[in-house]
Amino acid sequence: MSMTERREILIGIDEAGYGPKLGPLAIGATVWDIPAELDIEMLSSLLFPEFQPKPISRIPQWIPLGDSKAIYQSGQMRSLEFGIRCLVDLSTAGSLFAVKSPSDHPAMELPWYQHDLTDNPTSVLRNIRRDAAQGNEQDECSSSPANGVISDVASKLIRKGASKLDSLGVRLLSMHSKVIDEKSFNASLAQHGNKSNLLSFESITLAQAICNRLGDSLESYAKLEIQCDKHGGRNRYVSTVLSTWPELWLEVIEERPERSRYRARWGATPLHLIFQSKGDNLVAPGAASMVAKWNREVVMAAFNQFWVSKLPRLRPTAGYPGDADRFWNEIAHEAQSLGIGRDAIWRNR
Repeated sequence: MSMTERREILIGIDEAGYGPKLGPLAIGATVWDIPAELDIEMLSSLLFPEFQPKPISRIPQWIPLGDSKAIYQSGQMRSLEFGIRCLVDLSTAGSLFAVKSPSDHPAMELPWYQHDLTDNPTSVLRNIRRDAAQGNEQDECSSSPANGVISDVASKLIRKGASKLDSLGVRLLSMHSKVIDEKSFNASLAQHGNKSNLLSFESITLAQAICNRLGDSLESYAKLEIQCDKHGGRNRYVSTVLSTWPELWLEVIEERPERSRYRARWGATPLHLIFQSKGDNLVAPGAASMVAKWNREVVMAAFNQFWVSKLPRLRPTAGYPGDADRFWNEIAHEAQSLGIGRDAIWRNR
């Protein structure tokens, strides 16, 4: 029996930006190589204290890893930036892989989509702030974990994190993201009928792309498991999965409010597909939620910076209903003068 036959590939997928009316829907994925005998649901506890699902303290003492809602603090990118940077450094790939929405959509040519989401996390933020026309915003990067003492602490925590992963026989192989701009979102929404189906389609498409990227190497593993947070609170996913991934032959294991599980095969390798209520509390989808949140917040930082440079008194937005209406009403005239239509900014649901 080969080494990989006693191991599994674990893919976690989650989103950020499902509810807002402005900005992209971002989907993240993380890929892990783990021992077959490892209890996946216990992984978060096994990674403690080197990895913890909460924001960092002033001087970081752990690597943030978990549901992005528990790590990201509104308006403060520090903990999320630190966690993403550490995870990138810990991954075998050593970088983020971005899968953007179709490049033929004009929205992707807008200024807030021009930053390289695969770049070093601190560099992305620095570039956005460097481009800011006003230049009087406090540079969060000046106190970011990439500088001075904090950078030294990060290096030590990364070494401790690597040691913990090694002791468990766990490897973070890669991190992926898919950014669906507003026009792509609206087109996909029209095709799939509702946001829940749209999210399932985009998530499964990303999982499929990752499996294709892994290719024949998957055949030597004992199992492939794909974990997603539940989409729209529903329990049944067979028709949506098969419409996206028709070559799979799905067997229903269970379909319950807490979890929906399916069995299939990827070539000769058993494949388990799981939609878990509060799935972002699990390590792989939790890390994916961080990737997704990072990508959305980078785009939103650039989005707000662009409009504030045009309208200095404009209050930035997170894009959620209510405040999104306020923001659009304040930028509508300027957008029209720039030739930017509402359909390039506003999501239909």
